[in-house]
Amino acid sequence: MGAGKGRIVGAGGLSTTIESIAGAKAFDALAPAWTALLANCTDYPLSHTHAYAGVAVEQALNRGAKVFVVLAKSTDRLVGLWPLIVERQGLWRHLGCLSSGTGDERSTPLVDPAHAAAALEAILAAAAAIKSDIWKIGVVEPDGPFATALARMPPGVLPQSSEIRVGFAATLRNFDSWGDYQATVSPSRLADLRMRARRLAKLGHPEFGWCKSGREAAAVIAWLVENKRGWAKVRRIDTPWIFQDRVGEFFQRLSDRLDLSETPMIAYLKLDDQIIAAQVTLFGDQTAQLFLLTYDPQFGRASPGALLMDYCLKWCVENRRDFDMMMLRAEYKERLADRVTDYQVYFALRSPWVRFWFPMSRGLAWALRRLRRAPGKAVSLLRSRTPAGTNTARA
Repeated sequence: MGAGKGRIVGAGGLSTTIESIAGAKAFDALAPAWTALLANCTDYPLSHTHAYAGVAVEQALNRGAKVFVVLAKSTDRLVGLWPLIVERQGLWRHLGCLSSGTGDERSTPLVDPAHAAAALEAILAAAAAIKSDIWKIGVVEPDGPFATALARMPPGVLPQSSEIRVGFAATLRNFDSWGDYQATVSPSRLADLRMRARRLAKLGHPEFGWCKSGREAAAVIAWLVENKRGWAKVRRIDTPWIFQDRVGEFFQRLSDRLDLSETPMIAYLKLDDQIIAAQVTLFGDQTAQLFLLTYDPQFGRASPGALLMDYCLKWCVENRRDFDMMMLRAEYKERLADRVTDYQVYFALRSPWVRFWFPMSRGLAWALRRLRRAPGKAVSLLRSRTPAGTNTARA
């Protein structure tokens, strides 16, 4: 079954419509109703806002992807929406949620709390009509209403939970002051941070801050992405998005859409005007989400990443935000977190043909990425298997 603008699917006692988005104008037309719906919601991430989704839509359309927005209405009032894309990756059409490219965004539809259960079920039933070979729903809270709605759908209609991603978060909204929070931190940890700060101060003049303009944000993001790539290459980390320009461009465009004086997003630590650490943190109405963090390893003894993290934690406490450190296990996350969540990732191969071929194509793509990023290693392996005295050079 296809999906097109104005198609009424109907489920869960609500009317549902799948809007096909052909360009920025069609997506911007949803902004008033989107903003009104958001006003009825609480504890939503920045990725659920129209501005954030707008950047993702722009990038998706430029890549040739198809964009849909599933809308759920009660009479004439919007009570839920879910933006989705269908994008061809190699042989397969992938159905998934809008993303900056990291894949760390929460995949939950935006729904009015008063209609949550019905809206989620109606939106899922409608989304199942969108044609694709592979359907992925990532980062779903296991005990939340969206997981409940997924569990209620008929077998075979929706993806099944196939992966667990561990997330780490710190509850900070309940502290009245930064001093109250620090009173809960171990004395040894506070002493270590003070020691690191003194080491850094001996090397020059440190400056902590938030980017206030698009130009400033672009410079810091460019540094962050390049430094992150160097970090990944040294450690031979196989994370494809780090080596794509898409993620850096996404956050640069997002910074142009936001009023950074009102909505901070990119923090930095400079030493004598030189960037030595940077962090992208997305602030929702009650929670801050850490997306990217890196530092210059030549200043490792002063731990600029840890110092910048502490600076951002202070902002969260003073502005009543919890701190979500997202997925990927790390020592600093385990130390700071008071909540650890096993987020579920749902994944479905939607035909026998895809179920047969996809695992093999995925393994081949992984092997090719490894060869492209480590050509020296491949040459060394070839030479190690070449008999002594054999000339491997081309004629």
